Amino acid sequence: MNYDPFGIQNIKTLLASKNLFLSKNRGQNYLINRHIAEKIVQQLPSLEKNQAYFEVGTGLGALTVILADLGKTISLEIDKGIYHLVQENFCHPNLKHLHEDVLNYELKSSDSYIFVSNLPYCISGEVLKIFTENKCFDTGVLMLQKEFVNRMEADPGTPEYGPLSVIAQTFLEIKPLFMVGRGNFFPEPKIDSSVVSIKKKNISLNQKEFHEFIKICFHAKRKTLENNLVRSIWKDSILSYNKYLKSRPDAISPEEWHYLFMLKNKSSV
Repeated sequence: MNYDPFGIQNIKTLLASKNLFLSKNRGQNYLINRHIAEKIVQQLPSLEKNQAYFEVGTGLGALTVILADLGKTISLEIDKGIYHLVQENFCHPNLKHLHEDVLNYELKSSDSYIFVSNLPYCISGEVLKIFTENKCFDTGVLMLQKEFVNRMEADPGTPEYGPLSVIAQTFLEIKPLFMVGRGNFFPEPKIDSSVVSIKKKNISLNQKEFHEFIKICFHAKRKTLENNLVRSIWKDSILSYNKYLKSRPDAISPEEWHYLFMLKNKSSV
């Protein structure tokens, strides 16, 4: 089927055919450059021949049409109108296209997928959490807003450093691949994007507990750890180790947070 989701005019024609309008709140800025889409897919790890792919946010299918040629692909789209537009214009035997919200979608834990997405900023953190906690995923290639990637990679003591930095660097190997200028999207966003590969680290931690622990410790970024934990059930076990009492959470490295989390668990046994 001759379906082309690239180029501003093609996108406008497709949207007009169903009287659809894009939502800024949903981060609907669609990739118009096929070369960029192909370059993203080329970054995927070369694994076994029957590798399957899981895509969050079909959009008009810029990545989907290429992924489906490679292998089994599940692609989720939350926008009902956009979903039906693609469903009616593009089909492929390898593609399972679903009108679903990734935040509510459950995969079988026995399945294995490479995670692929052009993620809107508004759900990037939540989707990253799904990736780290779900056993179906080990590796992925994501296109994210540049500022979000800067926060993932930030060093302690910098303005960008926060809970996202700690969680991303604790559980993931993050490798920036290349930048994508804002002019490669329609409508054109206000900032550039960055394509990164992510791979889970072999680390034994209760991820849900760690997420909650970091969230509480960073409750007030400019306050000391002692003040942030004053009403926490973990305060006695953590604060007994007085090296960090007067430290602000943004001054503590991911490795030290790992240590403090283990200390908290050891003291609660």
